[in-house]
Amino acid sequence: MKSAYASAIVLTLSALAAGQAFAGNSAPRYDETIAVNVPADSTPGKTREQVRAELAEAQRTGNIVFNIGGDKSGTKLNQLYPTSYQAPRS
Repeated sequence: MKSAYASAIVLTLSALAAGQAFAGNSAPRYDETIAVNVPADSTPGKTREQVRAELAEAQRTGNIVFNIGGDKSGTKLNQLYPTSYQAPRS
């Protein structure tokens, strides 16, 4: 009985020690992750109004990918339903 109790304690302590070894300083620090997420050139992107205008244009022309599943997934709506959308402007 004492040997089973002692082996349980040894097993628990070795598991804790192994957990500490895996939880070393492998995770990046907060200030290191910020440098990765910031673009190098920091040029401003599109405004909300530009994005909304592009979305409205894509909805109007059917230039949106159909992605519900099945064999037609990945096809644009204007290709699936050409009569429902205007022809693209030249």
